[in-house]
Amino acid sequence: MRTKNKRPKENSYIGLALALSAIITAIIFGVFLVNSGHITDAFGVNTVVTGSLTVNTYCTFSANTGAINFGAFNPPGNTVGTINAIAVTNGGNVNANILVSGSNWNYLANSFNVANTIWNSIQTGTFGFIRMSGTQTDSLIVVNTVAANSIWFGAGVPAGTAPGTYSQTINIINTC
Repeated sequence: MRTKNKRPKENSYIGLALALSAIITAIIFGVFLVNSGHITDAFGVNTVVTGSLTVNTYCTFSANTGAINFGAFNPPGNTVGTINAIAVTNGGNVNANILVSGSNWNYLANSFNVANTIWNSIQTGTFGFIRMSGTQTDSLIVVNTVAANSIWFGAGVPAGTAPGTYSQTINIINTC
């Protein structure tokens, strides 16, 4: 007995077309699935992905005080007031160097020179201190990572300085 070829149903063609379309899409666009920390493409091939990042160098600086009180002076004469330590802390991930500079001492219309402020990396009394200038000077003090170090300051008043409460800006700068 002879059978007639039956025409397939229209829905069969649509199903086949959709399946082919999904495979072509996977090939062209690379459909990927995340599976237990690995990336798997539509054909079951695992791809290992590695990540990288760069940590930049930095140093952060903080001082244990925002002001120094050098005390009261009784001229005449170039006297040195209290020697004060400033602890500088580096919160960074590389060593830092301390630079220092300052401004002239001022009170109303009166002033005297920045060089009347002295500094050093160790407390030595009045001997061995370095005179401050208005230019940034490398103190040769290194502050290690996540550590602190001190810089010592003193001040002198020249003879003939008018009475008053003088102020000065001292810059403690870090470089890393």
